[in-house]
Amino acid sequence: MYVEHSTSMLMTRVHPSVETTDDAGRFTVHGLSPTATYSLNAKRAQDGDASFRVASVEAAPGQDVVLRIPGDGSVVGRVVRAGGGSLAGVTVEVADGGRPPQPVGGDGRFRIDNLFARQYTLRVSATNAAFKNVPLTVRSGQVTDVGTIDLPRGRRIAGVVKRADGQPAMGAGVTIAIAGDAEGMVVSADGEGRFSAQVPADAALTLTADDRRLGKTEPVAVGASDAGGAIELTFRPAGSVEGTLSAGGKPVAHRGVVAISDGGGATVQAAQSDESGYYRIDGLLPGSYVVQLAASDAVAGVKSQNVQIVVGEKAFANFELPPP
Repeated sequence: MYVEHSTSMLMTRVHPSVETTDDAGRFTVHGLSPTATYSLNAKRAQDGDASFRVASVEAAPGQDVVLRIPGDGSVVGRVVRAGGGSLAGVTVEVADGGRPPQPVGGDGRFRIDNLFARQYTLRVSATNAAFKNVPLTVRSGQVTDVGTIDLPRGRRIAGVVKRADGQPAMGAGVTIAIAGDAEGMVVSADGEGRFSAQVPADAALTLTADDRRLGKTEPVAVGASDAGGAIELTFRPAGSVEGTLSAGGKPVAHRGVVAISDGGGATVQAAQSDESGYYRIDGLLPGSYVVQLAASDAVAGVKSQNVQIVVGEKAFANFELPPP
């Protein structure tokens, strides 16, 4: 385990230094200002930048502090088919858990260990039933039992995603919103623009396709009783905006830029400047937009710009930031 420490004065922080604990978990920080207050953050070296396994405390020189790093938790449960019957190809997956889906044995029971203590969504699926999203909270050092998960009867839907010119939109993401399920699911279009998914048999659906270059399609509704075997999602003709970010004549890399619809006020697309300071936002529908630095990268004095997007054409918005 190692401990990083930095000065905490109002909102100002200096670059942290790092101390390594001994075999008993003890550490000592030398060379501190007697009048300053310090922020200490402890984490295990093997956890890297994982923010969920960090212990923090504010302390002044001379204090003997204890930092307790949160332990991992586990989740257990059992998967069955609603109404009875056998299941095939059952898997469980912790969304944002950083690991692939885990196969479930013939008795339907599963256990997943070494999870950060926080909230998750457990996605349970099978090849012959619809999937189900189960919210859960993992607590440090505890086993969370989600009980019995009933997978509903399923139906397979399929369709194709097309570009505005009628060509297949390879790799586009298809979001399937399911009535009664806050999470829904996302699948990808293949090389021919085709997609398919196993969804609950008795739920109404809303499908949209999204692509960084092409924008977003209009939603398509599929009723609970509809077959859903020939869904077509088509991107509308769009334009783009591009430009450069610079400061004192030098390019500014890794800064976010967003395009906001002047009418609706929603962020439609975003991009990040590359090493040359260049950015490009594609898939913008015709209309007026406000282009500005992302909120996390906003700089005082750098004003937003208004652009008009025309189908098949490029708009331009360059930003000059204060010199570093």
